[in-house]
Amino acid sequence: MARHHATRRVGARRRLAPLLFALALGACGAEVAGLGPPVTAPAFETGSLRMADGARLPLREAAPDGPPRAQLLALHGMASHAGFFLAESAPPLVAGGLRVLAYDQRGHGNAPSRGIFAGEAALVSDAIAAIRLLRARDPGLPLFVIGESLGANVALLAADRLRATGETTLVDGWILLVPGLYTLDEMRPGRAGPLRLAIATMPRAGAGSGAPTLGVTDNHESMARAEADPLALRAIRADLVAGVLGMHGTSRATLHRCCAGPTLFLFGAQDGVTEEAATILALRTLPPGSQARTLLYPDGWHVLLRDLQRDTVARDILAFTGNPTAPPPSGTDRTGQAWLAQGRGFGMGR
Repeated sequence: MARHHATRRVGARRRLAPLLFALALGACGAEVAGLGPPVTAPAFETGSLRMADGARLPLREAAPDGPPRAQLLALHGMASHAGFFLAESAPPLVAGGLRVLAYDQRGHGNAPSRGIFAGEAALVSDAIAAIRLLRARDPGLPLFVIGESLGANVALLAADRLRATGETTLVDGWILLVPGLYTLDEMRPGRAGPLRLAIATMPRAGAGSGAPTLGVTDNHESMARAEADPLALRAIRADLVAGVLGMHGTSRATLHRCCAGPTLFLFGAQDGVTEEAATILALRTLPPGSQARTLLYPDGWHVLLRDLQRDTVARDILAFTGNPTAPPPSGTDRTGQAWLAQGRGFGMGR
């Protein structure tokens, strides 16, 4: 009998071992991959961009049938990658005459440190290097930068850096698709509480993206493809989310001196991810007379170029790349102005 109980205890310990190991790993401190010391000059390589620290970021490109009228550097969102952006979001832009280039940002896709937060300095440095390389390769072709969610925050911070270094002429316009402008303290309690606990106790533990239930898009087929994509991040670590939320705060702090050139801030009124009140307060800090405009799409969600109404968004982007000062064909700049003035607008039409 004693031997039987001992065997059961050993078996229980063996079953618990993987769980205890996972908990021990998750309990380690938050991790930031960071930027390595410079060892080379940034450059194009076959199928990738080589960064100053030697990191190679896979590069994808989609070109129109004829000569492009402009080039568009795309910075994808959290948990995604360059190939998915080109497949799901870029086709109407390419059909409109744009050459779209995108690279896997660090921590994503096949880039180094997959699943780990790269750090703001590394992400922004990579974007600036890519901008400089593209402008140097095709100096006569207009260059625009588009960022989606996390990518929009990276773009916003890169624009602020280029403004500070006097390099604003490198980019002809900035297109920011739903940048995060809220912090953990401003998230709704039902989301902030569990995340705060995970960051404090198990920052390296991963959880599902929650995208199907967060109100990311009304395009369920695209969502299914994202969930099945082997290069997408399946389990998103708490410290990765914490790092991205930290970038929300630093991005927001740049708005009062925005912008480095003509800039569009695009949001969807059906978005279930973005914290509306904090976003409105942040956008209200944009200086009067700046080159920034806020567009609000009544039928848009969080990933505007994958939604069912993405053609409307694409037409506005194509118009912007043709004339960055002209009003968008959709008239959503007026909706955006009313949204900021009234202080609410999410959920309209539900």
